[in-house]
Amino acid sequence: MLNSYNILSENNINFIKGLVNSGSSASIRSIALEICNFLQLKSLNGKPKIMTALKVMKKLEKQGIINLPAQKVVRRPNSEKLPAKPTFYPLIQCDISELGQLEVIVIEDINDSNGITWKNLIEDFHYLGNTSFFGAQIKYLIKSPLFGPVAALGFSAAAWSIKKKR
Repeated sequence: MLNSYNILSENNINFIKGLVNSGSSASIRSIALEICNFLQLKSLNGKPKIMTALKVMKKLEKQGIINLPAQKVVRRPNSEKLPAKPTFYPLIQCDISELGQLEVIVIEDINDSNGITWKNLIEDFHYLGNTSFFGAQIKYLIKSPLFGPVAALGFSAAAWSIKKKR
């Protein structure tokens, strides 16, 4: 049977079947969260591995073991850009040593001031703008004491699933 994630014992599959067939109006994401809690699927930072649970559910559905409920479309309001003041980032041309002691900030809340600054930098300077990341991800904001924000970095695990185009 399906055991590619080393979590699918018969007991675990029965638990997943019970969640899906419970008749509740739970969303697929909330079911995935319950699976994460039951199987203790957590990343190193302690957050549930929702994408792993979703992949397992999709594989079980593809094999005819479960029938997932229809996906609900949830619209989240776009977060605001920095309010009131225009964002201006001057062109900086200097040696990195002239930037001062750089501060590397891990973005934990995309809606706090550092997260909004990160989004604005990506929106203004990345060729694709601020698009969604998929899977595990980490975002950094780099600040200079002399110039303020000088860089925004983001990494996503979604690239691990990309296959060669034919």
